[in-house]
Amino acid sequence: QIFSADTNVHKWHHYFGIYSKHFESYRSRPVKMLEIGVYRGGSLRMWKEYFHPKSTIVGIDIDKSCQAHEIAAEQVHVRIGSQSDPDFLAEVNDEFGPFDIILDDGSHKTHHQIISFGALFRSALKEGGCYMVEDMHTNYWIMYTDSPETFIELSKQMIDMLHEPYLDRGETNFRHQHSDAIKELDLSYLSANLGGISFYDSIVVFDRKKRHLPKSELR
Repeated sequence: QIFSADTNVHKWHHYFGIYSKHFESYRSRPVKMLEIGVYRGGSLRMWKEYFHPKSTIVGIDIDKSCQAHEIAAEQVHVRIGSQSDPDFLAEVNDEFGPFDIILDDGSHKTHHQIISFGALFRSALKEGGCYMVEDMHTNYWIMYTDSPETFIELSKQMIDMLHEPYLDRGETNFRHQHSDAIKELDLSYLSANLGGISFYDSIVVFDRKKRHLPKSELR
């Protein structure tokens, strides 16, 4: 309904069910959201109406004209810079973050998506936060693939990262009575803080959640 009321929002229709599934739980409290890509400003206004009225919505874009879509009095902010510039992203995080939700709807260039994720997931996303990358179908179009690996290929590899604790370890290593043996298991940062990955048509969602070592019990 919000989307239909603003002609300056450009979204694929099947995205809205995915938004509802992953964002609904954030609506009861003020949140901080970062959206990469401002375009005509419609989605910033949409998120402001969708989330708690005291939420802070931040958009970034390389197009200086997008600054006109800022509504600072309503906590809708726009900053001009590139999503492929880690220093700029750090500045935005210092000013407004960390964020509950980060949505990459930017250039869709694969190397930009990879750089943004690397710069933001660890440093700018809160515990319990959601990092969503949309329009992933562009990873299959030559004009957007400008890195050795696409972001969707990298996302597939992250499925293995979710299962890092089990690599070269048998099930008995995780039995409750033997848990001390792997209590200090050294996991990579991503494996230790990635709660789950969801794949949809053109969207990938990463949930940030501090993970505890898995345990198994035989009773």
